[in-house]
Amino acid sequence: MRFLSRLFCVYVIGLCLLMTACGSDSTAVIEQRSAWGKIITIAQAEQSHAPASGLATDNIITAWVGADETGIFQYARRFTVSTAEQIQPLPIPPVYPYAQSLLPAFENGYVHLVWLDARYDDIAGGTRLWTVVLSPELIPTRGAVQVSDVPTLRYTLLTQEDGGFQAIYSGGLPSEPSLYAQAIDPLGRPRPVKTLVSDADWPCVVRINDGSALLFWLRYSDGQVFRAQLVDETLEAVTSLGLSLRLMPGDLLTGFNAGLDTTHAYLLWNVQRLGGANEVWMAVSPLAVDDWTEPQRLGISTPTDDTFTTGFNGGAAQTVTSGDQMLRWAAPLAGQGDSLVLAAQIGDKLSLVYLRGGEIVAVQEVVTLAQDLIGFPALYTDRDRHFYLAWSQPTDAGTADLNLTTTKVN
Repeated sequence: MRFLSRLFCVYVIGLCLLMTACGSDSTAVIEQRSAWGKIITIAQAEQSHAPASGLATDNIITAWVGADETGIFQYARRFTVSTAEQIQPLPIPPVYPYAQSLLPAFENGYVHLVWLDARYDDIAGGTRLWTVVLSPELIPTRGAVQVSDVPTLRYTLLTQEDGGFQAIYSGGLPSEPSLYAQAIDPLGRPRPVKTLVSDADWPCVVRINDGSALLFWLRYSDGQVFRAQLVDETLEAVTSLGLSLRLMPGDLLTGFNAGLDTTHAYLLWNVQRLGGANEVWMAVSPLAVDDWTEPQRLGISTPTDDTFTTGFNGGAAQTVTSGDQMLRWAAPLAGQGDSLVLAAQIGDKLSLVYLRGGEIVAVQEVVTLAQDLIGFPALYTDRDRHFYLAWSQPTDAGTADLNLTTTKVN
């Protein structure tokens, strides 16, 4: 029964991203504005999650899955906060691509596009992990490269200073998936695969400021959380954290993530309950010692009039504590900083929530949503500490506006 439930979850998530529609070629500015300024609509599509986004020199690169009357495509677009280029369909043969990511490649302006999709000559064989390097003109420098040889469920990526990256993915036997690690060089060529651990799923890697990396995952058989140091393609100091989140029959785990500030580690579970309610649960521990709290549902109090200095170029936030205004669809900012920042829906607002020292400390309301989200937002920052917040806004037309707003203005 667990196996069938997992397969159904993968199928549903794939369908959420399968049927999409490309929008107009001009960047539209919605009449509504965010707290930071204008909202850029990248495209219209039947896509539930935020578009993949990446930064290349002074440009923002975005990617999503779309369709026209001839079939399904992957699309990309390059723009700044004031100008945009044409939407570009990528000449990559698709089946039902989803779960895209963008990373910097070997030279400024070049990016790695990573995604999951089936092989066109073996659709029944399940999804695999794929990658391709796009030029500054968003032209593939070679054909799509298949990274994984086994049916692949989920993945996480760790960037390297030379423009390559490391992919850690779950897959293999459907009844007992394993975690695999594979390095991809700056030109997008995969190295030999290494098996990390069996009975494992939902990998999540976080980079510490000293350059080391921690890998968290869930044991497939019982949902227990494990952590290890990721050194090249090997695991060191593998530790069971003694944590799991109880799911009732019909509940769906939609996301598992980890984040760091300078003193604490945070684990986040996103759950969709049988009745359709979306919840965020969190466990916290000091970095110096494993002293984890039990998972608690994450919510904030009513914001006060006191301001909180965030350390980012997004203005001040308002101080809050834990409370009963619950988070939905929470996505953490990558990296380690003074605060861990989450993008999440709270009420009818898309907000940033700041956590520091193991506690919720502030909130910043960024966008008033026309409708509730049905997928994850995405939050990025550049070296100048400007925010880029992307999300998929459902519309009454049956599509969604793939939106982005940023603190960086011209």
